[in-house]
Amino acid sequence: MHEKTTFGKEARNKMDKQKMETEKRALQMYICVVLNSKGGALIWNITNTDYSYNELGIGQDLEQCLNTLIYPLHSLSSLLMLMQ
Repeated sequence: MHEKTTFGKEARNKMDKQKMETEKRALQMYICVVLNSKGGALIWNITNTDYSYNELGIGQDLEQCLNTLIYPLHSLSSLLMLMQ
């Protein structure tokens, strides 16, 4: 599966909100596929050619998305605490 996503906080903040959400949901879906298949590799293309993880990170929205996949119970408990 080959998809493209813009990485980096500043680059993602400059994006159209709908495109940003579409990219995030696509990445989330493919990560779920890999996790549900109990392993594998995900090949992903980065849209911005000047991207450097060490300098730019992945973007806050993508980081939060990945955290909810990796730590779903923690996210759920945080949500429940906010609702009380």
